[in-house]
Amino acid sequence: LSEEAKGYVTKLSTLTSAESALATLKSNVSAVQTDITNIGTVSLSNTVIDKAKTARTSYNALSTSELKNAVSNYSTLTSAEAKLGELLSTKISGISTVTLSDATVIADCEAFYSRFNSQMKDKVTNYSTLTAARTELTRLQGLVTSVETDITNIGTVSLTNAIIDKVKTARTNYAALSTTELKNAVSNYSTLTAAEAKLGELISNKIGTIGTVT
Repeated sequence: LSEEAKGYVTKLSTLTSAESALATLKSNVSAVQTDITNIGTVSLSNTVIDKAKTARTSYNALSTSELKNAVSNYSTLTSAEAKLGELLSTKISGISTVTLSDATVIADCEAFYSRFNSQMKDKVTNYSTLTAARTELTRLQGLVTSVETDITNIGTVSLTNAIIDKVKTARTNYAALSTTELKNAVSNYSTLTAAEAKLGELISNKIGTIGTVT
């Protein structure tokens, strides 16, 4: 080849490399756009959350502002993240006066929030309500557990002051539970009533041995 022809070959190689690099960049942008499109209709589900997170990760991995600006449906991603935050906020708002029956919804909300990325978490407007609900639920569960422990501590029933006092303590704490729901949650309540019945039986038997008083 002539020197002039060799020069064209060099320029062609450079052009080919540039075209290949450009194709890669376009492919990267296209892949992000596809990830965003794949989010679909936004609902509060792990599937949608994960799709939105994948799209966000792919978008953030674009190396320049120019590439990011080339993502034509980026607003769809930000809207999805905002919607997820809004949906979780609405679910949290459904928790008012906390009861034991709220355990599942509280756990679900916590799981969704934990799964969120930072963009989604920023759109949750009432996360403090969720943490307060967890605190109250833990308190209520603790009250029930404490009464159950009192009942378990009664042990084998015999006619002694120690057993009588344990039964009285368990009964007092059970009675102090403020709602029917809390009382119904005491899993070993029948053990308490059985202990009280047994003590009544034992004292009756003891009285029956007195006979004629002299």
